[in-house]
Amino acid sequence: MSNFSAALDGLVTRLNTISGMTAFNHPPDSINTFPACYFQIPDVDYLVAFSGDTFEMPVDVVLLAASGDDDRGFALLYNHLDPTDSSSLIAAIKGDATLGGNVDDAVVESARNVGRRELGGGWYFTATFRVNLVKTV
Repeated sequence: MSNFSAALDGLVTRLNTISGMTAFNHPPDSINTFPACYFQIPDVDYLVAFSGDTFEMPVDVVLLAASGDDDRGFALLYNHLDPTDSSSLIAAIKGDATLGGNVDDAVVESARNVGRRELGGGWYFTATFRVNLVKTV
C-alpha cells in the first residue's frame, strides 16, 4: 500500500470516530445516511508535494452534515465546524494527527463552501475542509 493510500485510510479511521459519521476515501456513487464525508484530491504540485524526503498532500474532505430539507441542517453543520464540539472534524483529526502513524502530521487548514448547496443533483448542508498531510519518507 502506498504512503498516500495509508494516510487516507488513517483519515477515514479518524473521521469515523465522530458519532454516526460514515467516511469514504473516495467520492461514492450515492450517500443516503448523514453525517457523511468523502475525499477529493485537488491539483497536486509535485515540486512541493514530493520535495526532498517529505511529501505534503492537500486533501479536501467534503462533509455532508444533513439532507438539504432537514430543518436542523445548519445547526448540525455548525457542530462539525466547531473545534470544541464532539462532532468536530478538527477535533477528530487532532485526536491523532498522525492518523494511526501513517503521517507525521495532519492539519485542518480551512473550511469553505459552508452552507446549503447542490451536490450531484441533491441539496445538502455541507462544508469542504482542506486537510494538509505531511509525511517524511
